[in-house]
Amino acid sequence: MNNTIATDRFYLAAFLMERGIELKEHARSNDRSTFIFDNLEVKNLINDYYLDLTSISPRKYASAIRNLKTIMYNTSHNNKSSNYNDISKKEHSCNNRQSQ
Repeated sequence: MNNTIATDRFYLAAFLMERGIELKEHARSNDRSTFIFDNLEVKNLINDYYLDLTSISPRKYASAIRNLKTIMYNTSHNNKSSNYNDISKKEHSCNNRQSQ
């Protein structure tokens, strides 16, 4: 059984991050990014995303978009790291301080 799932769809990747799915790896080739996630219950989320059967937190989704852009533009090759989730946590804590 495969423990990961890959997508090159930017907004789908942001949606998965908004849902708390861990980004395991980011690969960049020919100016195209591929995002690799844990494959835990992801297929149902992806189906719901494409069937428009889900709602999101606008702030979490915007934060996920910013995080993915940071990841994309700070790497130029394959990158495996747990730092992706650290970026998300830092962004989340900054947003909480700004809203207080």
